[in-house]
Amino acid sequence: SFPTRRSSDLNERVKTFLLSSDSYDYDIMFITDISVNDAEVLKLITDFNLTNEAVLLDHHATALSLNQFDWATVTVKDSSEKLTCGTELLYRWFKMIHLLFFSRPVDDFVRYVTGWDTFLWKTDEKVYSLSDSFNLLLNKYTKESFVYKMCYRLESLYNEPFTLDAEDTSFVESKKFERETYIANAMSSAYKTVSKDGKPIGILFSTVKEFDSMLGNKYCEDNPDIDYCVIINIATGYTSLRSCKDTIHVGNIAKQHGGGGHDKAAGYIVKYNVDDILDLGFRP
Repeated sequence: SFPTRRSSDLNERVKTFLLSSDSYDYDIMFITDISVNDAEVLKLITDFNLTNEAVLLDHHATALSLNQFDWATVTVKDSSEKLTCGTELLYRWFKMIHLLFFSRPVDDFVRYVTGWDTFLWKTDEKVYSLSDSFNLLLNKYTKESFVYKMCYRLESLYNEPFTLDAEDTSFVESKKFERETYIANAMSSAYKTVSKDGKPIGILFSTVKEFDSMLGNKYCEDNPDIDYCVIINIATGYTSLRSCKDTIHVGNIAKQHGGGGHDKAAGYIVKYNVDDILDLGFRP
């Protein structure tokens, strides 16, 4: 397992794994929610798939070209034209080969994860409430602790609808108040400009990455005159792009800088200072 946010990192990690002597000891290799794009790595995966099994599951439109490979399934929308996500695609795969069976709390959990990742929470209050809670809890626990806590909760619910326990519910409520204060302060220092390609945009500076998505969405909704906003984390160099307009695909903009994402939410990392980030297309 090697989680990463960037295709460049994934390319190198998959290449290292497949060239190692023990890679063929594994019957199956999963790549989920992010895609490879290096020609050599694509060839290595194809060769691996001849004797073992490789499964790539992704939902980003910027990766649709990978559907030419029989080991890749890139699905942006499901059969009912609803947006999907990596968690949902992997869950369906496990159910398809009968490794998992129907469970009400697990179905609910996956639906809430999908709701957060695809912004479906904006049209469904219940989905918003719980999917937003997951996002906040991921910053309370380590990844391993979050997985343990959620698995324990799912098992304890048997076949009941998914809910959080009292401790997590209390934490989420306090965190939401903290976020509202942070977003108000961050928006007060934002400014508008025009990108190098002539698009009206907003620039925001962030120090708390866990709030970036809501910050960007709120700023775009409150400023319909911009095409998208750029959120620069001044501590890490991670740059997030958000838009509320159907005519803008920020995933394609992020792809130009080594990142990727969706039409309305994307990002990439720039290992330079703030001025360098702004010079990458966001300053006239």
